[in-house]
Amino acid sequence: CSVFILLQNGVYIDDISLPNLKVKKLYIKWDKKINITADEIKILQQNNKKSLKKIDIQKINSYFKKAILFNTWFEKIIINHIVFNDIDASFKYIDGKKGFLNISSPNFLLKSSLFFESKLLNIQLDNFYSYKQNINIKGNIILDIYNLELISSLKTSINNNAFLDIYLIANKNKLFYKIVSDKKIKSIIPIVDMFKLDKDIRYWLVDAMDVKDISLRYVYGWLDYKHIDQTYKHIYAKAILNKLNYTYDTKLDNI
Repeated sequence: CSVFILLQNGVYIDDISLPNLKVKKLYIKWDKKINITADEIKILQQNNKKSLKKIDIQKINSYFKKAILFNTWFEKIIINHIVFNDIDASFKYIDGKKGFLNISSPNFLLKSSLFFESKLLNIQLDNFYSYKQNINIKGNIILDIYNLELISSLKTSINNNAFLDIYLIANKNKLFYKIVSDKKIKSIIPIVDMFKLDKDIRYWLVDAMDVKDISLRYVYGWLDYKHIDQTYKHIYAKAILNKLNYTYDTKLDNI
């Protein structure tokens, strides 16, 4: 610590340097609940990219249990800058009032507000935008962090081509979803490319089809966190492909 000052109503620390963490201008006050204000928290850690084959629900559960502390221990947390690799974020939590989490990076932008109510964490996505995929998401997420359950309603735009209403319900074991759209989809290529599918599967979904547009009635299904690779077995969909020409085999005429 470069400067440590014990005040009458709290502690002020000018600079903290740890192996993987640096904190600037930290103020901590503990009355009935804890108040924390920091100018900058810099996390010094390299990216550790791993392919997602299953979701570690136990690790998520531990994160949710930590989030309960916000509603029980803290009166206020304000961090002006959270720096991690190329991500810069700001966070504000005030007991009984609306806070926010804003994140910016070269890949995406997130602006959100959040608050606790009746032991539920309410997150409003004011704007989530992915630059690479040109995806925009707005909506609400409600988390029951005590029982590890989630319900969400999201409006999603993909490449200004597909406009989807997405509904999610999740528990400790599975995620259930339903997707509907009241607007025609001109091309599913941007959607398919998001999932980096096998070239043979991509052929059936994209290369073999010449279609004017698609009227999506619904897509629904569920995924098991321990068996994400089996998700395709539990997808149900209904759509109308307008003026479709389908090439089942390149040696045959299209249908």
